[in-house]
Amino acid sequence: KRRASRRSILIALLSTLIVGSILTLVVMNAEGYERVKTAFFSAHYAKEALPTVLKGLLLNLKVLVMAESLVLILELLVAVARTSTSPVLYPLRLLATIYTDLFRGLPLLLVLFLVGLGIPGLRLPGIPISAVFLGTTALVLTYTAYVAEVIRAGIEAVNPTQWQAARALGLSHTQTLRHVVLPQALRNVTP
Repeated sequence: KRRASRRSILIALLSTLIVGSILTLVVMNAEGYERVKTAFFSAHYAKEALPTVLKGLLLNLKVLVMAESLVLILELLVAVARTSTSPVLYPLRLLATIYTDLFRGLPLLLVLFLVGLGIPGLRLPGIPISAVFLGTTALVLTYTAYVAEVIRAGIEAVNPTQWQAARALGLSHTQTLRHVVLPQALRNVTP
């Protein structure tokens, strides 16, 4: 078994080297290789562009932290609204359902265009039109819908006897959701 394993590793290594060598030869002998080498593999241009790339990376990390914070709050509200069974909350459940279905069906690029071009085009007073705000808004709209569905699935996966036991102990619906169901649901969907 050990011998067969070594043989498999040796064959995989050899075939990888052969394929890599062939690809390297094809690329290096291509007609436009010198232009590609100058444009993409130049240490001079890389050093020149590094500050701009680092600035963009920092901006990306800021947007990530802002968007993720908002998504974590909003997705929980949308998921809870989608799982509510009260007839009084039906309009809220309907809005949450339409929201998740709509934004899960739209590609992120389309949402970026709609938010990035539509909001400034409306010229609404008091709404910032910076690229960071608009990009973060588009990300929050899209990913809140996806994560809310994951949380909703976790809430619905909690055994109904957990609800019944908590209610039998005298907990209200909100207390049951907060202290019994959500901890189990979040533990189940975290992976």
